Amino acid sequence: LWSIWMTPSLGAWTNLWSAMAADGLRALGLVAATLAAIGLLGVVWPDASPVSRGYLAGRSGWAGLGQPWRSAPAVGAALSSLLLLLLPGLSGLSPALEETVRYMAETRPNAYDRERQVEGYYQELVEIPRLEFAEFRLAARPEHWKSWKPAGLARAVDDPRMYAFKPSISLPFKGATLSTNSWGMRDREYSREKPPGVLRIALLGASTVAGSGIEDGRTFEAVLERRLADARSAEGLPPVEILNFAAPGYRFMRALAQLEHHALQFEPDWVMIGAERHFWTLVSGELAAAIREDGPIAPPGLHAVADRCRDQVPEGARGPDLKDALVRCLRPYTAEIVGVVAKRMLELSREHGFRIVWLELPAIRAPVSRRGGSHREVLLALGFENLDVSDTFAGRSPHELQVAPWDKHPNAFAHGLIAERVYDLLLPMLADRAIGVAGASDADVL
Repeated sequence: LWSIWMTPSLGAWTNLWSAMAADGLRALGLVAATLAAIGLLGVVWPDASPVSRGYLAGRSGWAGLGQPWRSAPAVGAALSSLLLLLLPGLSGLSPALEETVRYMAETRPNAYDRERQVEGYYQELVEIPRLEFAEFRLAARPEHWKSWKPAGLARAVDDPRMYAFKPSISLPFKGATLSTNSWGMRDREYSREKPPGVLRIALLGASTVAGSGIEDGRTFEAVLERRLADARSAEGLPPVEILNFAAPGYRFMRALAQLEHHALQFEPDWVMIGAERHFWTLVSGELAAAIREDGPIAPPGLHAVADRCRDQVPEGARGPDLKDALVRCLRPYTAEIVGVVAKRMLELSREHGFRIVWLELPAIRAPVSRRGGSHREVLLALGFENLDVSDTFAGRSPHELQVAPWDKHPNAFAHGLIAERVYDLLLPMLADRAIGVAGASDADVL
């Protein structure tokens, strides 16, 4: 019944069972055995169970256990639990309990499927939308909802970025218009030379920062730049320029390459890396893509990590099997990969005299936690400055934040929330030139 309910057509249903068979007939046997056991229990239990016929059957207050659906308290408790799951927000509960109930109330892919989904999306190697499985039958992804390469936005480059935005284009992309300037940024026009007195911030990141599915001028970067310009103009201060160098799939390795090959030409005073948590936790997938496609790997310190896993890939592995094998091998080295790239960014910071800031962004349908993964400890230990706005979406429904039911990128409203939160933290810091770990608790401030 579940397979029929979640698939939109007979062909999709057939493909689902074919995929299960491809994973091994034992999986199908286990599913069949489980369903048969549940069915048998449903038939036998009411009349043959020890509870209904055995020692407890004649005991007052216990006989109803054999047929719990006939017990008013049991039915009431079950219905109350179901109604509880329908309540949006559950703001009165503790965060941990609220998150548990939310996970029970929503049908989601498991951890393995989520990981493959995000890895595939960010490597841009396969067309995998950010879908919640329960929404397959509610909203089919339109044909025009393509990633940036099939949409005609990308050009190949001969450096670790592999792809970059085409300059001076304006094309429909995921329900919005995406335009780039003459330098290939998803932004308005800027001069290469920094105007006198201007504070210039180079913003790096992936699809959220680039504004996937967002109209021109409504990304959080564009909104933030306008807010800062108005506020500083009122104080008689020079403006702040925020140049958006982000592009889909640019995690930490590609962000470094974008900094070295593009952003440094524009003389930034600050370099800000905007990233949700999976930006860091899936850096192994980015290095795996470079190895698989024989692309350039930088900085040089990553070659040692890559060589360890090249030797462990099963002979003859190709396509998805090769990618999966590389990712599994590289994942334990995530902290090392982050550290190697971060140290190179700090070297560039010292050479070119810019401040480097890591902006922790919120993610839709992700638990809010500042404990973080290995990336947080590595970056803080190396001296990265931090702006943490990861709790910006707390208490809000995902459906009011995401760009489409089948796509979990933040919509224009969500970008506005991010802009307001970053503005509140950044404006005073531009005056006193102190960042530390803004947005975190006082105990975390450096």
